[in-house]
Amino acid sequence: MSNRFFPENNTGFTLLEVLTAMVVLGLALGILIQGTAVLIKAGVKARDTFEASLLLDHLLFEIKSCDKLESLEDSSRDVAVKTDFIPGGCSYRIHSEILGETKTQWKPIAIYRLVNTRLEWKGGKEFLSLDTVVRERQT
Repeated sequence: MSNRFFPENNTGFTLLEVLTAMVVLGLALGILIQGTAVLIKAGVKARDTFEASLLLDHLLFEIKSCDKLESLEDSSRDVAVKTDFIPGGCSYRIHSEILGETKTQWKPIAIYRLVNTRLEWKGGKEFLSLDTVVRERQT
């Protein structure tokens, strides 16, 4: 009995054809899986970097919103450094140095500081760094 889908003279695929199809299918699936893994890693890195940039922005806002950098541990009048740890495996370091000052004849009006903030996570393998200038009013 002959069918148009299974003619009598066709005995099916050869072993070589089946193996070739499996190799091509395996390579295609391997490439898709590798691409998905790369996309997942890129997404995690983008999320971590975004969260770190928000935290860094918050730190700089706190520094700029206060008139003086009292929260920094002053090692001298010209340079101040603070290092701290944040829950979740992050740490930050704030380095500040005086750029210059404006003054009248009698007293300084304001001091300008260069503030470098560095936020690290994953044991220092990943980091963001940002610089800004802060004006301290003198009283």
